[in-house]
Amino acid sequence: MPTLVRTINGRYETDVAVLLQLKSDETVNRELGWRMFVDRYGPIICGFARNAGLPPSESDDIMQTVLFNFFRASDRFEYDPSKGRFRGYLKRITLNAIRERYRKKRIHNLDTQGMQGAEDDNEELEAIFDREWVEHVLSQALAEARPKFEPKTWEAFELYGRRGLSAEKVAERLEMTQETVRHAKSRVMRTVREIIIRMRDEED
Repeated sequence: MPTLVRTINGRYETDVAVLLQLKSDETVNRELGWRMFVDRYGPIICGFARNAGLPPSESDDIMQTVLFNFFRASDRFEYDPSKGRFRGYLKRITLNAIRERYRKKRIHNLDTQGMQGAEDDNEELEAIFDREWVEHVLSQALAEARPKFEPKTWEAFELYGRRGLSAEKVAERLEMTQETVRHAKSRVMRTVREIIIRMRDEED
């Protein structure tokens, strides 16, 4: 199993492209595909487990388990969009990993703090995973959009659009007009929305 190393990738490859690289016969392509897969889905798995109530150590273990099991089966995995999106598959195998770990711990009378809720097949867990997915897509979109703008434009967006400072305060701090600050926010948000739409289209 390749080392779980997170990489910074400026491009957003489609799910299918990543999965095809995992099945490649060429070692370099397979390694690259695996690193892209870990970078894309590792944080989602870990974040979901953590927000579902698991402590950090358990969340990390669940992430390692899910990724390792998928890597072992990746050369046999066939992605069929007609049967549902990959996010649904990832959600299912992550929940199964949490539930299996909970059952084993319970059998051996080990600490199961934060894991009990995974036994319940409820909509809240589904919503937690979906929120984690959306947050990750937004993070990817912001990372892709940032190099497209001048540092000052991006800072105006961060301060006014994300941190909630008034246009007046941001304009004073950055020596810009208030209209320029508002325009910076609008430009960045438009670009981010376009990237997110493309990402969602590419999920199929």
